[in-house]
Amino acid sequence: MILIATDEAGYGPKLGPLVVTATMWNIDRETGHDDLGRQFSALSSPVSCQGPNGKPTKIKIDDSKAVFKPTSARPASQSIAQANSDNPTQDAAIPQGLFKLLAVTQTAGDWINQQSNPPVDDSLNPFSMNCSPADLDALASTPWLSTLNNEATIPCVSPLARETLLQAWGTGDVKLLAVKSRVITAQSFNELCDSGMNKADLLASSTLALVRQMLEDSHSQSTLAVSDCISVYCDRFGGRRYYAGPLQMAFDGQLVQVIDETSGESHYRVPFQKTPFEIRFTVKGDRFTPVAFSSMIAKCMRELAMESMNEYFATEYSKLHPGKPLKPTAGYPVDADRFLKAIQPVIERDNLSAFELIRQR
Repeated sequence: MILIATDEAGYGPKLGPLVVTATMWNIDRETGHDDLGRQFSALSSPVSCQGPNGKPTKIKIDDSKAVFKPTSARPASQSIAQANSDNPTQDAAIPQGLFKLLAVTQTAGDWINQQSNPPVDDSLNPFSMNCSPADLDALASTPWLSTLNNEATIPCVSPLARETLLQAWGTGDVKLLAVKSRVITAQSFNELCDSGMNKADLLASSTLALVRQMLEDSHSQSTLAVSDCISVYCDRFGGRRYYAGPLQMAFDGQLVQVIDETSGESHYRVPFQKTPFEIRFTVKGDRFTPVAFSSMIAKCMRELAMESMNEYFATEYSKLHPGKPLKPTAGYPVDADRFLKAIQPVIERDNLSAFELIRQR
């Protein structure tokens, strides 16, 4: 059985990228929908491993919002990159919440790399590992995100912690086959909105394009057999309840069968090439472990992008206000306005475009 799970991070903020992640899994045995959760018990159970500064910590696959909270954010006075450069233990400066996201994300890279021939050199960088060339080009052309494709700028969780996680996850009946992500910069977001999309359309289109890409790649690499049962699970997004229209647009106008559309879940069957699949959009879908796994990777990439953005503007701000720290932002509307007001002198000095920096919607 093949299972694809998707989730996003950064749908609501005004600053920073929207990240959408899809993960593909192989499940050794055919199982019904109601029994799927048990197949992921090795991932949903807490795993004790080496945490920041070598202290023990427990990592559990869970909704990323429960794992990473503002209280676990770094102090305004020091970036992760700066702290890591001053500390021989690479993961010592990573806040606890971000450490857990990063441990899951980098261990996912290790898991996939085990199956790659030849192995991927930069499997610890989720941007170069998971993103399309087009998204990498967009990041490279955005000054405050341009270093994300450089593995040296990404904090590294210790090999011991990653190996501990990998061994624990490998005891179950599931195997991670692939991870793909969209990192949609503010400029790309605005361009898509200008093309006629609203936010909900943009998220639906981006998510379903990742699902389609995974299916097409699996067909071309002969990962999928005609007899494979394929199920796709998505956290319901954008306040949308009806998805037949977006599904038809994403899959060549195929006639989508509506199985159920309730207040809690929208469920469809979609013909695609020789392997039709079922897809569910579920309220609080990130309670399902593989969706939560995708959620944690998306959140990790979003937070690394915000770290890069905050560090860039803190550096430029300090040139105009020596000795005065710039409070970082998570990018949500009210705090984003505070941050934009503070960096207005930098924006004016460098003639930065609001279209590249601030989402229109």
